[in-house]
Formats: sequence, C-alpha cells, structure tokens
Amino acid sequence: IEEDSTFISLFKHDELIKDLLDYLLPLQGEINEPGLARWLPRLLPNDIPVMLSASSPVRDFMTYSGEGNMSRRFFGFRGASGIDGTLSLAMGLSISVGKLALVTGDLALLYDTNGWLMSDLVNTPLLVILIDNGGGGIFNRLGLEPSTKFDIDQLFLMPQNVDQLSLVEAYGIPTRQISSFEDLEIAIEWGLSKQGPVLLRVCTNSSRDMILRNKIYNDLVRHIELNS
Repeated sequence: IEEDSTFISLFKHDELIKDLLDYLLPLQGEINEPGLARWLPRLLPNDIPVMLSASSPVRDFMTYSGEGNMSRRFFGFRGASGIDGTLSLAMGLSISVGKLALVTGDLALLYDTNGWLMSDLVNTPLLVILIDNGGGGIFNRLGLEPSTKFDIDQLFLMPQNVDQLSLVEAYGIPTRQISSFEDLEIAIEWGLSKQGPVLLRVCTNSSRDMILRNKIYNDLVRHIELNS
C-alpha cells in the first residue's frame, strides 16, 4: 500500500509539472530556449534523432522536454572547449544514420564553420537549428556580480559580430530565419523537404531566458506545494 501511495504521488506531481510547463511555455510568441527544448521533440517526426551541442541545449532538453526526451534517439558531444567539432560530428552522424536534427548555439557552430564543407556528402535532411543568443549564454547562469560582467562578456560569452545566415549561405546551404514559435513547425517541414543540410536560425535572449528559467522553477515549487 505504501509503495502504491508513493507511485500515485509521483504520478500526480509529474502531471502537475507537465501541465504547468505547457502553460508557462506555450507554442506561441517569441522563441525562448526552454520553450524550444519543450516543443521541438513534439514537432519533429519520431524517426529523426537529435544531436545536442554543449552546454545549454543539453541542460534545457533534460529539464524541459519531459516525455519528449523519451521519444527518439539523442546524441551528445563535448569536444575541446566543449564545442569544437560539433557540426562535423553532426555531418558524420547524418551520413551514418540518415535524417538528423542538430541543436547548437552560435559559438559552437562558428567554431566549426568548415564542417559545412562536408555538406555534399550528406544526401538526407540535416536540420541545423541554430540558437543565436549572442555568445556563450550558459555563463549567464553563474549569477555573477555586475562588476565582473565585462570580464564575463569578453572571456566567456564572447559575442561575435558575424552574420551566420550570410556565412552559411556562402557554403551553398539553404537558410531560414524563424521569428516565432508559430513559424517553427512550418520551418521544420521546409527543412525536411530538402536533401541535405539546412540552417534554421532562432534568435533568443540569454539574460531573459535565465529569468524565465528561475520563474519556472519558483512557479513549479509553489504549484507542487499548493497541490500536495
């Protein structure tokens, strides 16, 4: 009886968390990173594996995707400095396993720009979903004092003045800018209609996303306490 009661309690909490996350991360409006992790596994066909680059995509998918992270095969990678070789590995995986989606930050993609040179070897859809948040957004989670912010920006965030769409188009890769969650499903369908790599670029604000993550956590704690 005690084991059954514990199971029912855990199931109830899972349902509460699922409902609240769906409410706090709707499939509409401006794209944010937790919302992208929540909805992308639901929008992608189940037969398409996902590769996640370091570091925020892995954390967000583990935290916010819910049942979505059980629906398909996932790949992870941590190269030198955490990000070197991300695109090249995705190219190799797509050659090996077929259709694939890569979720990557802007620095990780920029560090392996020449990985696009392998695009002629890829003859199945490869969706490169670029989260362009102005550098290494993961470091905004450190919560450092404002007096150290300049050093963090220069040494860790390292925002780059690079037009990723123009850069990738120079390699002959089709690109598409996604401005809202409402555009995401259509963009995925467009990318899957191509035989080879495409770039889907979403722009996010890492500072606002950090505030959103904290709000989600606090709301979940209150929600569970009130419904326990």
